[in-house]
Amino acid sequence: MEYSRKVIIFDMDKTLIQGNSWYKLNIAMGIRPDEDEILYRLGPEKEGVLSYEQWLHILAKLIVKRSHPTREDIEKVVLSYKFVDGAQKTVKALKERGYTIAIISGSFNLLVDDVSRKLGIEHGYNNTYLVFDDQDMFEDVILTWDDAKYKPLLVQSICRRFGLHPKDIYYVADGDNDLEIFRETIGVAVNGPLDQDEEWKQKAKNAGEEFSQDYARNEAKHRIDRLDQLLSIVP
Repeated sequence: MEYSRKVIIFDMDKTLIQGNSWYKLNIAMGIRPDEDEILYRLGPEKEGVLSYEQWLHILAKLIVKRSHPTREDIEKVVLSYKFVDGAQKTVKALKERGYTIAIISGSFNLLVDDVSRKLGIEHGYNNTYLVFDDQDMFEDVILTWDDAKYKPLLVQSICRRFGLHPKDIYYVADGDNDLEIFRETIGVAVNGPLDQDEEWKQKAKNAGEEFSQDYARNEAKHRIDRLDQLLSIVP
């Protein structure tokens, strides 16, 4: 069956932009790498003691206590990102081929909005919102959905909007929280360099430990080392 609409969905962190945006913000706001590691390991991807929402609220409270940041303080950190090599070129080429491009990210609204605007991506979706008071002081984080369910739900919504099946959609991501979505779509796993991971995670991987992204990548139909290699996969 031929469809009039072709869709490619990108994850954002370690896929379109370098590194982990939450980790970058945490460290800049006074959270130590060992604290970030402890919270991650207590979270749903490891021990499961903390839900993703509980994990984020603890991080938010630490950020408020340690740094008392304003909106401007946070924007200086999160909007100083760098695109991965080939991101602009790849997105531009795909749009010229007639693809509709979307971003689905577990990251926060300020960043997803900015990345979408700079890449000319009309459909940008984020799962978390940074909350500021009437003095523009950071207060908390609002989570839209459980993170494990968020991406599959958005893909289903996009499919309904464009009359597609998930297996008609290319989903391009690094693998973090992507196992189910790789199975449902035409998964393309980006094997980014190790130095894109959090410092503590780099050490753990060098010691032989595996994480969710390592398992998820095995479910992807394609694996690429550079984003522009996607252009040789999609028609």
